[in-house]
Amino acid sequence: MPVSKEDVARELEDMARHGFVYNAFPKEGLQPADCDEIVQQTFVVVRARDPAKFSDLAHIRLFARKVAKNMWINHIKRVRWHVPLNSSEDSQELLSHQYAAAGWSAASPEEQLDKDQRCKALYEGLERLPRSLRVAIMHRYIDELEHAEIAVRSQLALSSVYSYLRSGLAQLKLHLRKLDLEQRLRRDRR
Repeated sequence: MPVSKEDVARELEDMARHGFVYNAFPKEGLQPADCDEIVQQTFVVVRARDPAKFSDLAHIRLFARKVAKNMWINHIKRVRWHVPLNSSEDSQELLSHQYAAAGWSAASPEEQLDKDQRCKALYEGLERLPRSLRVAIMHRYIDELEHAEIAVRSQLALSSVYSYLRSGLAQLKLHLRKLDLEQRLRRDRR
């Protein structure tokens, strides 16, 4: 028997009542709001999926657990790379470490100009991308949306979102490398 939207909605209500999705991932180190966010994102993704892709009600539960686990993993990755700053000295120290890791030093006027040129090049590269790729990149890296949220908002398959991001970033990287090469050639000619 095919699964309908109503079946999915009923199953999600049942899972919410019994904490099924909530128990699909570890809570250690998570704030209650983070857990709620993961559960809500999971429900959004499951509701957005075509009911015909579910073979039965058990498949809905398995899919929801898998989505919740992936949302949890994405959250952990995001938190792991976030460094809270307690003071302006901390932020200066962090910036100097980041600059050193990127091969830059503290921003002199020349370096600030170079940074401004890089930002301009990045925006130019984004503008040159096809709209679908640009929108996916903007949602992911500026709006900080999860892949699943981008899929729901853009009405795309999750695999398409991954593909758009991968392709868009590759094209953007190529554009930036080309500009960097052109700048080096101009400097060498002087």
